[in-house]
Amino acid sequence: MVLAWLPWPGQPPHPSAWLCADFRSTARDRPAAPWMLRLGVEAGPSDQVPAAQATATAHDLAVTVLDMLTCTAVQQALRQAGEEDLAACLRPRRGTRDGLRKVPDAQGLSEWRANASRPGAASRHPVLFHDNLDDGYRLASLIDVDVASLDRHQLTRLMLAALGHEARLLHGAGGQPAAADAQVGSGG
Repeated sequence: MVLAWLPWPGQPPHPSAWLCADFRSTARDRPAAPWMLRLGVEAGPSDQVPAAQATATAHDLAVTVLDMLTCTAVQQALRQAGEEDLAACLRPRRGTRDGLRKVPDAQGLSEWRANASRPGAASRHPVLFHDNLDDGYRLASLIDVDVASLDRHQLTRLMLAALGHEARLLHGAGGQPAAADAQVGSGG
């Protein structure tokens, strides 16, 4: 598993939110099986944001980037960057809607948001896939990656390009990819 984060763009940056890319194997006994790219938003508690608010924060920010989290959007960004080989390796995860749980529905998103910070509220997001973290909440799309033909350098480029895609669109058109500042870590 490889995780990478970029601070949520803004001046100053959001105190407890990050753009994130989580890249993981889906089958321990078959390393060449498609891996999964989970592209999204992670929020956690901070001095300014209590833990109960992290879920709502992740939702509020993720809704602003929903269109960027689809497999089609990531493929398009890779092609525009001249990364045809990487774009060709991506597929929407089976059972998803272009990487999303369901097609975005304003009413469903609004209802989920209204209940998000309530104790004991259901954590299953209506559009994105979630992780409850010890210190926060992550919402992400699911995109399969055919890793059989990729080397470690291409995998690194894919992670940085995926994060850069989100950051560029949040910052507006043009400019250099912000992914050069990404924090990358591994988990087990």
